[in-house]
Amino acid sequence: MLKSTENNSRRSRRHPGYRAADRRRAAIIDALRRSMLDRGFSGTSLTELARRAGMSVSHFLYYFPDKEAVLAELTESITNQTLAFIGGLAEQPPERQCRELVNFFFGGRAVPLSYRSLVLQFMGVATHDRQLLARQKRQAAGFRAFLRQLFRKSPGGPGIKVEDAVAIAAAVWIGLYVNSYSDPALTMPRAARLMLTTLSWLGGLGDSVARNGHAGRHGAKSAARAGGEV
Repeated sequence: MLKSTENNSRRSRRHPGYRAADRRRAAIIDALRRSMLDRGFSGTSLTELARRAGMSVSHFLYYFPDKEAVLAELTESITNQTLAFIGGLAEQPPERQCRELVNFFFGGRAVPLSYRSLVLQFMGVATHDRQLLARQKRQAAGFRAFLRQLFRKSPGGPGIKVEDAVAIAAAVWIGLYVNSYSDPALTMPRAARLMLTTLSWLGGLGDSVARNGHAGRHGAKSAARAGGEV
């Protein structure tokens, strides 16, 4: 009992230091996010990363062994946030699930153009990084699970099996993300409309979901703002 009390006392005395360390790690992770948007992951050096985080390289190395370790933390954070949002939609009606999903990825909540850039960079790095690839697969599996329950709750599309509908929707989603990066005509509002049309068609939800916009009046404003983002 005495030993437990002493251990708790030591942890209590050290706790402020732990909080400071957490803040510094968070600053490094955010520095990588910002640098990836400005320079790309390959163009971000340890010196640049440490500078953006407000510390020396030697200080940086106290918290992370390299920039790949920081990237792993960043992708884990984004994956968890994405899966948590998707999981929270499961109890909603299919029509609303479609609108909220499209709004999250294309309409402003995830800062779409920045989010898109990070996603594409994650995909590129993941081809040579098993840990990052595992995280990408976990997010993709969560996305497919969401689509699966969505289409099972929907009236049913044009005679397509649920698993085939899931595969088509996932392929359209990533295709819009990749192509919108190099096609100026494929704006985020347009990509949102195409994604919502695809989900509506596959789920047999009718044209009203797509006609009403991907998130109603508020979503339309977000999409308009997103369309002008660089």
